[in-house]
Amino acid sequence: MSDTLSPTDQAALRNLAASLTTYRRAAPGGSLATLRAFLAVADQGPITPLDISRCMGAPQSAVSTALSMIAENSPLDRKRLKPSPSLISSAMHPVDARSKLFALTEKGAQLAAEMRATLETTGQEMLACES
Repeated sequence: MSDTLSPTDQAALRNLAASLTTYRRAAPGGSLATLRAFLAVADQGPITPLDISRCMGAPQSAVSTALSMIAENSPLDRKRLKPSPSLISSAMHPVDARSKLFALTEKGAQLAAEMRATLETTGQEMLACES
């Protein structure tokens, strides 16, 4: 086995790094959890926090915090120095009034499209939720 990456793998890593940089510019201070929540909404939205929690394999409380960090009109805006990047929005679930559905905002959809375009040469499966 070779100690060096193939040119295809090197290109994939460069594209992934570029895509992550794009996200960091849109969501300064964002964490891996906020990125994963954003990608789940981009891939499967509108989606509930419970479904995102299952997708990420993370506790629902952690998912709710991550969603609040990138949601428009977030109550966490008052606690942060930076305003929310407003990448996702929430609406009441039409069937379950105890739950919300999260979807991309226009800004979030533009960011997802830009990230997908960056990754396109190495496969969109990087954006898909791992099952």
